[in-house]
Amino acid sequence: MAYLGNAPKNNLLTMNSSQYSGNNILTTFTLSQSVGNVNEIAVFVGNVRQDPFSAYSVTGGTSLVFTAAPPTGTNNIYVIYIGKAVGTTTIGENSIEYGMIKSINGGYLNRNSVSTAITIGVSDNMMICGPVSFTGTTTVNGTLTIV
Repeated sequence: MAYLGNAPKNNLLTMNSSQYSGNNILTTFTLSQSVGNVNEIAVFVGNVRQDPFSAYSVTGGTSLVFTAAPPTGTNNIYVIYIGKAVGTTTIGENSIEYGMIKSINGGYLNRNSVSTAITIGVSDNMMICGPVSFTGTTTVNGTLTIV
């Protein structure tokens, strides 16, 4: 258990973590929980946070592999399990997902210049985030909002 800052004892924060002892030889340690990648854990050696892009990797979900053997010490390696993906999200009914938005001559694209002719129909609405310049003919019969 660990205290959060100067929190009183009745506000204890329980962290999901593991400790290991380095021996200046071993580079691989078995994690107590399976993780998907290095972003799901924070690793400390001798109270110094390790760089997940160069100091260690995770293989097979449960093997913590250091690029160099941690120094000898009792419980001098500390792993905090930050969190992980617990599933996938299914887009709900009446939701908008990528590719479902009807474009009006590419009006939804990330552009700062619209060079084609655009006609916004009476029942159409179009929104553009500026700054944007129009070099073609723009006919607005419906609604055009530029933010």
